[in-house]
Amino acid sequence: MTRQRAMATSVFERRYESVADEHGDTMRDYRDVRDIDARHVWSCMEGDNGRLYLAPGFHVVNMLGYVVTVRPWSDADLEDLVVAW
Repeated sequence: MTRQRAMATSVFERRYESVADEHGDTMRDYRDVRDIDARHVWSCMEGDNGRLYLAPGFHVVNMLGYVVTVRPWSDADLEDLVVAW
């Protein structure tokens, strides 16, 4: 079993740079991101411990919304989780 790594929110912002919508919100729903390249989309999920996490790509379990980034994630990022979004 592969263990997922936690990345600080500040590191995430420097590496990927989240994009706010026209209202200044970074959290979006599926209708807003469905036509965006999946490598620029991160899913915001609530963990069993009540903390919020971002995971690269589209997810549906415990999903609260999606975050779009300027820079795409790569296959190497598939194991990364961003803690405390």
